[in-house]
Amino acid sequence: MGWGWIPTSDEQRADVPHVENPPDNFSAQDFWRWVSEATDWDIFSGDANAFANSRAVASRSTWRSSVLPVYFDVADSASSLPMKFHLLMRRPGPEGIVITTRSAGETFFARPQPRRDHRHEQQNLFHPYWQARLAASSQTGVPKEAP
Repeated sequence: MGWGWIPTSDEQRADVPHVENPPDNFSAQDFWRWVSEATDWDIFSGDANAFANSRAVASRSTWRSSVLPVYFDVADSASSLPMKFHLLMRRPGPEGIVITTRSAGETFFARPQPRRDHRHEQQNLFHPYWQARLAASSQTGVPKEAP
C-alpha cells in the first residue's frame, strides 16, 4: 500500500479521517482490534482509507516547490499533444552527498476501442480514457536547480 499527502496552499493539516501516530506494524495487535480501540473509523462500510491517510499525515514532508498546475479542461488545438510533467528532487544523502533525481511522465487521451458511432472522441478531463507513461527527462521545461 502506498500513501501520499499534498497540502493545498498553506494547509498544515489533513481534513480526512486519520490519527496522528499510527503504528508502524501490527505484529503485537490485530489491525481491526487497534481500529476499534484507538479510533472511531468504520472499516466495514466506510469509504475512506483512514490508515493510509494516517501514514501520509505522519510521514509528510515539507518540500520547497512551486504550486501544482491547475487544469480543468484541454484546448482543442492541443488534442494530439500529451500533457507532460517533470520532477526534480534534491536531498542530502549520506556523508553530505547530494542525491538528485529527475523524472518525467506524460498523460495522453486514448480510447481503448473506437466509438460505435464512428465519431471522433474529443478529449476532456471528464472522460476516463486517459493513459500515463514515463517520458524522457530533459532539461527542457525543468526548473533550474537551486544552489
